Amino acid sequence: MKHLNEPVNATEAPCGSGGFVGLALAAQKVITALRPQADHRRRLERLLVVDDEHMACNLISLRLRQNGFQVETAHSGAEALDTLHTKSFDLVLLDRLMPGWSGDRVLKELRQAHSSSDLPVIMVSAVDDSEQIAEALEMGANDYITKPIDFTVALARIRTQLIRNTSENAGRNAAQHRFANEGEATPRPDGDGLWDWNLDSGRIYYCPRWASMLGLAPEEISNEPGAWLSRVHPQDIGPLRNALQAHRDGKTETFEMEYRIRCKDGAFRWMASKGVAFRDAAGKAIRMAGSQTDIHEMKTVDGLTGLPNRTLFIEHLTEALEDKCLDPGHGLAILVINVDRFKLVNDSLGRSAGDRLLIEFASRIRAVVLKWRSAAEGREGSLVSRLGGDKFAAMVDGISSPLQAVSVADQMLHALRPMFALVPESGHPGNLPGGDLQERGFQCTASIGVALSGSRYQTAEDIVEDANAAMCSAKSREKDCWALFSDSMHDLPRGRDGSTDVRSDLRRNENELRDALRQGQLRVFYQPRVDLNTEKILGFEALVRWSHPRRGLIVPADFIPLAEQTGLIREIGSWVMEEACAQVSQWQTKFPMDPPLDMAVNVSPVQLREPDFVGLVMGILQRTGLAAPGLQLELTESVPVEDLDGARQKLLELKDFGVGLKMDDFATGYSSLKYLSKLPFDTLKIDRSFIGDLDDDRGVTKEIVRTILQLAANLKVGVIAEGIEQPEHLKCLRELGCEFGQGFYFSEPVDAAGIERLLMQARTDA
Repeated sequence: MKHLNEPVNATEAPCGSGGFVGLALAAQKVITALRPQADHRRRLERLLVVDDEHMACNLISLRLRQNGFQVETAHSGAEALDTLHTKSFDLVLLDRLMPGWSGDRVLKELRQAHSSSDLPVIMVSAVDDSEQIAEALEMGANDYITKPIDFTVALARIRTQLIRNTSENAGRNAAQHRFANEGEATPRPDGDGLWDWNLDSGRIYYCPRWASMLGLAPEEISNEPGAWLSRVHPQDIGPLRNALQAHRDGKTETFEMEYRIRCKDGAFRWMASKGVAFRDAAGKAIRMAGSQTDIHEMKTVDGLTGLPNRTLFIEHLTEALEDKCLDPGHGLAILVINVDRFKLVNDSLGRSAGDRLLIEFASRIRAVVLKWRSAAEGREGSLVSRLGGDKFAAMVDGISSPLQAVSVADQMLHALRPMFALVPESGHPGNLPGGDLQERGFQCTASIGVALSGSRYQTAEDIVEDANAAMCSAKSREKDCWALFSDSMHDLPRGRDGSTDVRSDLRRNENELRDALRQGQLRVFYQPRVDLNTEKILGFEALVRWSHPRRGLIVPADFIPLAEQTGLIREIGSWVMEEACAQVSQWQTKFPMDPPLDMAVNVSPVQLREPDFVGLVMGILQRTGLAAPGLQLELTESVPVEDLDGARQKLLELKDFGVGLKMDDFATGYSSLKYLSKLPFDTLKIDRSFIGDLDDDRGVTKEIVRTILQLAANLKVGVIAEGIEQPEHLKCLRELGCEFGQGFYFSEPVDAAGIERLLMQARTDA
C-alpha cells in the first residue's frame, strides 16, 4: 500500500472515466447525509415561510437568508397555496395556528399534490404538546418546531430535511448527475468537486468542478496527490494526512476533514472533504472516492449579522500583524465592543428582540468603520466581526496614534446612543427600566476596550485578549465608555460574563479600607514637578498610599477603584486634599520661591458629582491658609465624567477663584478631545506610557508626543510629561520643546521628610 507521503509516478495514465463515475457516485451516496451547508456559489435552496404574524415571519426570513437560503414569505394559508401553485420550493416552514386556512388545512392540500420527499414541510407552533406534534406528523409533516424558535436547532432540522430529500432523490437523478463523463467541458457553477484516488497507482482524478472551486482550469491540475495536498494550509496538512491514513487503515468508517486550501489567487478558502475507501477481498483499501465542498461562508461568516466571525477575524488579524512587522510605520488598533444590558433585553423582550438588537448594533458599528476606511488610503484592512454572543470586535487599520483609535471608539459610542426600536415577542411583558418601550424605544450603550498593535504581541489572540481586558475595565466603571489597555487590567477579578467582579472585591475589602482610613493607615507621598531645562522643583503631585499591616505599601490603582465603588472616595479624597494643601502651605513659607510652590491633587469623577464640591474645596483652602493658585486639581481622563455640563460649571467656579486644572493620563482613556472641548483645563499631562517608549526604533511615539505638544500650543495650555526615568527621555523632551515634567529620574514619590531634604539640597546647590 502506498503511503500519502510517498512520491507519485506522474507518467502513469489517469483513471478512466467509467471507473471514476461509478466510484464517485457510490461515494456520494455514502457521504450525502454528511454534506455541510452549501456556500454562496452553489444553488441556494428555496424556502417558503408561512406565518400570519408579520414580525415573526420577517425575523425568521432574515435569519434564513443570512444562513444561505433563498426565502419567500406568505402571511396566510391561501396566499401560501397560491404561491406554491406558481413557484417551486425545496421546503416549507408552516405556522400551524393561523386564522382562516389553518396550517393543518394547508398541509393536507399540499400532501395531495406533493409527497413528503418532494416537498418537505416543517410545522411551527407555540403549542408544545406531544399529541399535537404526533398528529401533525401523521398528517404528513416532516418535522415540528416550537416557538419561540431556537434557530440553532431549527437550522439543523431544516438542513437535515433538505439533505434527506436530496438523498432520496439521488437515484432518479443519477442519469442527469453532474460530471457524467470525464470530458465535460464546462463545470456547473454549483455543487461539490468530486475526486477519485487510485491508491495502488497513486493517481487522483479531479473532476472539472474540483479545479474550478480553486479558480483553476482542469488542465492546470495534474493527476497527483500533490495537486491537492501541496495547496493545503500548513496548519491543516498534518491533520488531513492523518485523517486520510486513518481511513485507509480501516480505523474510521468514512473520511471527513475540514481544511483551508490555497486558490489560484493565493487566498485560502475553507473546504470540507468527505469520502469512502473501496477495498479488495483482503480488506486492503485500493481506491478512495469522495467530494470537496466549499464551506468558506459557513466557517467564516456569522449567521445572524452577516459579519465575519471570530475565525475569519483572527485570520485577518494574524495577516495584518505580520504585515505590520514588515511595515512598522503603519499601525492598527483592536476594539472589543460589548453590548451593555443585553441580557435584560433577552429576558424582558424575548430572543427575537435580542437578535434584532444585535443586527442593528452590528450595522451601526460597521458604518463607523466603513466611514473610517473610506476617509483615507491605508485603511483597507479595517473590518468588524462578531466574536460571539453580544461581543463584537473591530480591526481599525491605518492608526498612527492612540488618539485616532479612541476617536473611532468615541464615534461608535455616539452612533449607538440613538434609540433602538424593539418589539417584544408574544408572551413577553415588554417592560424595561426607563418607561414604555413601545413609545420610547431602547437606548443601547456599549463598553469598548482598545488595544494598539506593537512588538509585544506575538499572536492575534494576544492583542484580542488585551482589548477584551480593557473592555472589561470599561464595563466595570460607568459603561457607555471606552478604556485603553494597560497591563494592570489583567489583574482585575472577573465575573462569569468576563467583566470585572467588583462587587465580590467590595465585600472582601470595603470594611478593611474603612478601618484603614480610621486608623491612619493612609499616607500621602509627593512627587516633584520640575522645569526640564533647569531641573528646578516647581511643585508636587500628591499621591496617596495605603500602608497595609500585612501587604505593605499599596498603590492607588489597587484600592481607589474600590473607594469609588463604595463611596469612600469622598472621605479619602477630602482627607488627601486637606493634608496636601496644609503641607504645601508650610513649604511655601519655609521655602519661598517665585512663583510659589504648588500642589496637584487627583480628583475622582465621583467627587465631582457631589453638589457641594466647590464649597468643600474652598473650605479646605480657607482652613489650610493656601491661596487658590497653589492648588491644582488633576482629573484623569481614563475614567468617564458622567455629567460633563455639571462638572464644567463647578470647575469654572473654582478657576474663577484661581484654582488650576490638569488633565491627567492624556490620550489613554475615555475621551481626550471631548474633555478638552468641555472642561476648562489649563494643563495636559502626557501619560508615562508614551514617555517610556520615546526611544522606540520606529520613532512613532516621539511623533505622538510632538503632536500633543503642538495641540497644547494651539489651545494655549501647558504640558507636563510624566514617567521620565532615563536621561534619554529628558534629552528627547527638551528637543521637542516640553518645558515641565516629573518622574523617577528626578525623584520617586517620597514622604514629606524626603521632599524637605530635596528642597534643602536644591537651596544648597543654588
